[in-house]
Amino acid sequence: MDSIKIFKDGIKRYIISAIDFKSKMDDFNCDMMNYLLWINIQKPYSSLNNLPPIKYLLFPPSPLSTLSPFISPIYYGILQNIE
Repeated sequence: MDSIKIFKDGIKRYIISAIDFKSKMDDFNCDMMNYLLWINIQKPYSSLNNLPPIKYLLFPPSPLSTLSPFISPIYYGILQNIE
């Protein structure tokens, strides 16, 4: 009889810990989703001209704007008129 009571108590503890684990996993998943959204939608990256990845993909900079530090102002003005 004692072993059945111990078994039932063990099952109860397992169910309670599984429910607690699930609620912690739900919180973790929600936090992870918010972090991934922030990193891909809001966080600017210096390698992407200080744009978030989503804006860089949707509105890529023109090739001339990335080369502008290396082109003299006269040639840059001529190239701007060609576009």
